[in-house]
Amino acid sequence: MGNRSTKSQRIIYNPVIVIKSETTENKKIVLTSKQIIQIEKYIYDSYCQSSTNFPPFEFNKTYFNINFTFRITHSFLNNNNYKLLYLENKIFYKYKVLKHYNNVKQIFNDINNFENIFVYYNDEIIDKIEYEYQLKYKEIATKNANDVKEIIKNL
Repeated sequence: MGNRSTKSQRIIYNPVIVIKSETTENKKIVLTSKQIIQIEKYIYDSYCQSSTNFPPFEFNKTYFNINFTFRITHSFLNNNNYKLLYLENKIFYKYKVLKHYNNVKQIFNDINNFENIFVYYNDEIIDKIEYEYQLKYKEIATKNANDVKEIIKNL
């Protein structure tokens, strides 16, 4: 056996923050600056280490009278370091990205103002801008379809 140098490893036991859904409807999440920094470091470490000591950073919250599971993960999109996902399909554990962020504080600001930023539409969460676009597109498509029906009638 050779001489092996060992590095001390930091071990975190089950650090996932879980917020019980039945108590979180319209309840603001308040975190200190230190907690936000710890969460940001944890998300980065969980990405770099990818071990069982770093389970995903997930929490539950109720909006629109529906319980949602959210996950915050590391992101490489432009200058954004984090992404907020929600569990779209509980059977297959399929997550959908809601939005990319520069920091965790922005994520929790949006979580606290969730119903002002996101909409539950067609059994999924989308941001209000996308929702307004879909409504406008549907209106334009319907008008176009009616115009084409008139063209066909006149042929």
